[in-house]
Amino acid sequence: MCEVINPAFFQFIKEQGKFYQILSNPNKRFGRFAENCLHGSCFKNSLDATIKYSDLEYCQGFSLINNLPVRHAFNIVKENEEDRVLDLTAIKFNISIKDYFGITIPKDLLRKFDKEPEEFFGDCLAKYHKYSLEKKFF
Repeated sequence: MCEVINPAFFQFIKEQGKFYQILSNPNKRFGRFAENCLHGSCFKNSLDATIKYSDLEYCQGFSLINNLPVRHAFNIVKENEEDRVLDLTAIKFNISIKDYFGITIPKDLLRKFDKEPEEFFGDCLAKYHKYSLEKKFF
């Protein structure tokens, strides 16, 4: 079943996801990280940053853009012991996003997904959901 219309997928997101606050002064601290970001490629941009910078985590979920929920990927970084959003795609292309909700995907699973035959820079959240279901049966 397509994850987009799978009720279990949305239940997983509801149970595992959380709201995140935006990092203060992201341009000042991380603006240079956004230089190589591609337009319309938030999954790839966030994943590349996660692989390149050890202090970043990969998060995938939803953001409100122009008051519409949109599937989105972004990074999480610690600020004063709190998880904060670093959205390199939004920084690079000056996109105004106010609300972030998502699930942080462990780096070991990102490496596992990277070895799978299908294109990796796609929907890691759907893969994470599938993986979590399989683990419940073992």
